[in-house]
Amino acid sequence: MLSERKTSNRAIRLIFLDVDGVLNNVKQRDAMSIDMNCIKIFAELVIKTGAYIVMSSTWRKHDKFMDYLIGKLRMLGIEDRLVGKTDIIGDFERPREVAAWIRAFEKMHFVIDGWVAIDDMNLEGNDNTGGSAMKGHCVLTSMQFGLTKLQSRAAENILMNRPERVNIGNGSGRRKSWGSFLFKELIGES
Repeated sequence: MLSERKTSNRAIRLIFLDVDGVLNNVKQRDAMSIDMNCIKIFAELVIKTGAYIVMSSTWRKHDKFMDYLIGKLRMLGIEDRLVGKTDIIGDFERPREVAAWIRAFEKMHFVIDGWVAIDDMNLEGNDNTGGSAMKGHCVLTSMQFGLTKLQSRAAENILMNRPERVNIGNGSGRRKSWGSFLFKELIGES
């Protein structure tokens, strides 16, 4: 089980990264494109948390796309934070792919202190594809906007295991804990 931990002096934080709808949005017209605002927000998250990046995006299947992405990561000084990619199990199997990567890593290396999957696909929603293992570890973005500062803050809190309050801007004036609000509210859906 993902929540079981081995005793170790070492720990690591990981971001399982999708690209489409996270590092790009509807403003980009090419399939192979990155929104500089979104990737800057992402780079700030990586630097602030010290997290490493594991590709879970379909971009991992295409060398040309990965070379383009690595070039952008290099421009922001975080290309060395990219440490791997999930194995491909099948279409829409991302939760299982992430869970398998975590199990293999912890078995061979050491404890993962914190991890988050940032994706525009609801990874928690389908137990048939392993969604229950993702609960509490996902930040849902949208293709309309890509990664926002608010979503980055939610990802930071998950990575750092902090139940800090994040103002989700739902218009009610109330603040909710990151663990208690629906990520739909982050992207403006009610």
